Amino acid sequence: MNSLDNKKKNIIRICVVLCFIIYVIALAIYDDIQEKKYKGFNLKSVSIYVPKEYYSEPDYHSNGLFVIDNSQCSVIAIDFDNVSEKDKEVCDFISWDKVDYLYKAKNEGDVAYAIQLLSPMFSYHRYTMRENKHTLKQYLYTGEHNGPGQIVYYTTSDPETHVLYAIFDHDKDKVF
Repeated sequence: MNSLDNKKKNIIRICVVLCFIIYVIALAIYDDIQEKKYKGFNLKSVSIYVPKEYYSEPDYHSNGLFVIDNSQCSVIAIDFDNVSEKDKEVCDFISWDKVDYLYKAKNEGDVAYAIQLLSPMFSYHRYTMRENKHTLKQYLYTGEHNGPGQIVYYTTSDPETHVLYAIFDHDKDKVF
């Protein structure tokens, strides 16, 4: 009888170990599939048309375009004809020559609109909380429509310099 109980215990242990091994292998395969899903996926070709009525600057009369640049970092940037030197200094690790448009956000509503618009893309633009080569404070934006991704808002010690993960420029006296 004791021998039979030991056999049952051993079979249960083997089953538990095998289930754990199968789970680990399945998880590794799933992660590999997810990684391959976006490996080689050229996000630079993804763009979103932005109607001019969403602009906060009255001087801008053209329509905007969000362009993803993932050559050096996952980034979305917008520019209207030029990028200021201050913007370049804040985020000089961005390939500015590849940036097409810079969206100027003047208030939290503009930022909220951009977050809602861009949130579907952030599922594979997830920012990991790692240090970069710049000493920038990080603020995570999340919202009800933000999905699984995160939008990061950067600011430096300069009160006039505020850069969202999507490279938004804010009012100097408006810090969220």
